[in-house]
Formats: sequence, C-alpha cells, structure tokens
Amino acid sequence: MNVKRADELIPWKVTDISLRPFKEMWSFNPSIHFDGQLWRCVLRCSDYAMPGGTTIRSGKAKPGESRTKNAMVIFDPATWKPVEIYKMSEHDNLPRAPSGSVGYEDVRIFRTDRYGLQGIGASLHLRRTDDHGQLAEQALLWFDEEYNIVDALPIRGSWSSSPQKNWVPFDHCAEPRFLYSIDEGTMFDARGALRTRDAFVRPSTQVYQSYETVDLRAIRRAQERAQETEIARVREERTQ
Repeated sequence: MNVKRADELIPWKVTDISLRPFKEMWSFNPSIHFDGQLWRCVLRCSDYAMPGGTTIRSGKAKPGESRTKNAMVIFDPATWKPVEIYKMSEHDNLPRAPSGSVGYEDVRIFRTDRYGLQGIGASLHLRRTDDHGQLAEQALLWFDEEYNIVDALPIRGSWSSSPQKNWVPFDHCAEPRFLYSIDEGTMFDARGALRTRDAFVRPSTQVYQSYETVDLRAIRRAQERAQETEIARVREERTQ
C-alpha cells in the first residue's frame, strides 16, 4: 500500500517559535490561537527539558518537584517574531496543596461568545477535599488584561478518580465545550459530562476576519477593556 506523506497532503511550513522568557526554564507544548486579529500563543515553561529523550534540569530545580510557568506571546505572522511577551502569574487565590507539580500545565486557549478568551489546563497543585488525592485535573481559566490567571474553576466529578489531562476545547463557539474522550466521544462543559440531548456545540455568532497588517497594540488595548468588563460580570454571576 502506497501511503502519502502527511506534508504532501497538508502542506505546512516549520518555524521555530521557541523562547525562554524565564531564566533557567525551557519552553515547550505551545497552544496557538487566532481570533481574526491577533495570533496568540501560550508557552509552557518548565525547569526541565528532554532534548533527545534525555532529561536535564535547571540548577534551581527543587528535588522531587517540577515547576511550570506560562507565557503568553503575541506573534507577528509575517515574521513569526514576538511582538509582545506576557509572563503569566497565578492570581486565582484558590488554596494550594503540596505537590510535585507546581503551576498550571499544558494550557490550551480558546474563545467563546460567553466568556471571551479563556484557557483550560491541568493542575496537581489545587487543594482537594475528596478521597482521590492530588491527581491531575482540568481547570477552566480566566485571564486579566495582562493574561495573568485571575480565576480558575476545577471541573470535578465522578471522573476525578482518574488523572485528567489534555481535554480538547472547541474554539469560536457560544459556550465552553470540551471533548473529554476521543475514543468514547464524550463531551463536557464547565460543569461536567453533557447528556446526549445537550451534547452539541453552538457556533460563535461573531464574524472573524482574515489577518491583515494592523496596529496590534491598539487591538490589544480594546480587547483588554472588553475583557475587564466580562471578567467582572462572570465573577458576579458565579457568586449569585
């Protein structure tokens, strides 16, 4: 059987976008998102790397612990050089627990009409009160105008008895939706598994334009103002 190479069917260009925003940390596992105006990328940065399958560690890494910090990068797609780099801090104020993995890992970014730009990432460091211990779990993340994580919602339920990583978010839709299992086809929202009648994705009502040369910083400032208003509304809604 003559099987064609993937690059023959889907042409692509490989570009090195690796950066090291934090000292003695390496970046990997990028999540790239385009909203019609800006090309954003979350880079996971950690105090270890595995070049050629061999693990190396930072001189400041603590024994038995891996630490993750995230950076949001806005790229110019003409050159794929960074226009802005934001070092993302965690200001969600949720209680932490002792853990060998510190920081939100493998953050995927997506956009919905309901909440705007968000992320979903894996956590082992949020304190849990169930009997499952500090297993990896998925948390829905909210950002401020500088992409700091200002709120987080762990998505917990009966599925929390096994490690949860790498749920796939749907992009450009009305509300958060996640593909939990490719094999089983299970769909989740922020509360948990959806019943068959609710397991659908409503597309976004917004129109996304193709990229053109624009004032990236002016666009970002406008989006910051809209995001501040939306975050305030969501937090008020969740406390009611």
